[in-house]
Amino acid sequence: MSVKFENIFVQFDTTPLYNDFSYNFEQGKVHVILGTSGCGKTTLLNVLAGIVPFKGKVISGKISYVFQEPRLSPISVWDNVGLVLASKTNKEQRKQIIQEYLTLAEIAPKAKQRATTLSGGEQQRVALARAFAYESDVLVMDEPFKSLDLGIKRRLYDTFDNFLSKSKRTVLFVTHSVEEALALGDCVYLMSGKPVTITKVADIETDRKHRDLYSQQMVALRKTLEESL
Repeated sequence: MSVKFENIFVQFDTTPLYNDFSYNFEQGKVHVILGTSGCGKTTLLNVLAGIVPFKGKVISGKISYVFQEPRLSPISVWDNVGLVLASKTNKEQRKQIIQEYLTLAEIAPKAKQRATTLSGGEQQRVALARAFAYESDVLVMDEPFKSLDLGIKRRLYDTFDNFLSKSKRTVLFVTHSVEEALALGDCVYLMSGKPVTITKVADIETDRKHRDLYSQQMVALRKTLEESL
């Protein structure tokens, strides 16, 4: 399902952050939103999730949210994923789904471990497994790899792509990292200003598994985006 914002108005203090903002994010694509800190990227996600007050209309399906911090409960990895499957009365089906997504996240061997004792990268794997296990139409991601080192980030890029290959979603992904945008996005949006506007849109046609971030085309796009931030 696509995500459609219609005439969105958000104001903090006396300054409008969004004023009559409208945009349709196409179904089934990874939409990466770039911008400097404080430009309103996270606020747009929170409008979609209904976390902040706003005027206007949002048209979307069911949402799952991956935050900067994993926000896991101090229970086992297995039970953390099971939390989003509580409505499923079929225990065998629930077990199958949990096992499937923990395997995809490459965290299944630690299923019995308390989730909050895992490393940061491992916790984000659990958070991704939980988000994809939930039967959502839209996946919202707010700088989920921000605090991780580069090597862990790049391994999680592959994990993220594996999840999407298994279960296609419309994704709104916020970051301030141009590399993340180029590695993960089907469409990259540059946002700035107050009120916020989309100042640039870049479509990336090469699929993620075959994308060369050091090709002439991608290096040129990286330069354009970095100079615009």
